[in-house]
Amino acid sequence: MAAMTRYQWSMAFVRTLGNMAPAPNTLDLVQAWGVEEGGGGSLITGSTNSCNGNMLNTEYRTATSQNCAGAVQSFASNNDGIYANAMALRSGYPSLLQALVTNDSNALGYNGNHMSQGVAEDLSYWVSGNRTSRFDYAAKVASLAGAQGPANVPSSSTSGGTPVAGSTPSSSSGSSGSSTPGFSLTNPATWLPAIIGQNASNWIQNPTRILKMVAGIVCIGIALFLLAAPAENAITQAVAPIAKSAALFA
Repeated sequence: MAAMTRYQWSMAFVRTLGNMAPAPNTLDLVQAWGVEEGGGGSLITGSTNSCNGNMLNTEYRTATSQNCAGAVQSFASNNDGIYANAMALRSGYPSLLQALVTNDSNALGYNGNHMSQGVAEDLSYWVSGNRTSRFDYAAKVASLAGAQGPANVPSSSTSGGTPVAGSTPSSSSGSSGSSTPGFSLTNPATWLPAIIGQNASNWIQNPTRILKMVAGIVCIGIALFLLAAPAENAITQAVAPIAKSAALFA
């Protein structure tokens, strides 16, 4: 089985995410990410580990994958590894996914911009399971890609050895993939996004919007009542003579 270059793997990966025309900056970022992770085994040129087909070192499991370096998986083919990494990224890394799918060079740290907070947090989450503890990792990926890292790197960020990354967010094992925030009836932020979109927190934090929404609902109710009233009166007036006639014959 022929090995892929990081460029070939990156192209296939981004297309699997849904971007059928990846921009150069998008591919550069993914390749740099692969360099920092060092995954791929004998199936990706330049790999520094033995985890076949797994350039980004995901822990996402498939039916045929096997543990390689801790929970990092080794795959039977590059296609399997590309699929697994794509599934992992779709499982809780919204800002990074959006930037790669839409060729958002600004969010990735190009065109004179710093890498966006959301993308930096997703990369930190990928490598550590924590959204703010490894901004240094995001900065390193950006540097390798010729981009600018996040504007503010917390002092708590610490560098380490070769990262082991990319499980699904529901996994709590190892050093990657913290749990997704749980559903709570008492916390509207956990369920409102499914009803009014991803900007639910903006609605919750903005009382003016809520008041306007309630006022709008009340106005609509009054309008419907007024529209229904004439029809109700007309029916009453039409039925009244019939009721009187029936009473005379009773």
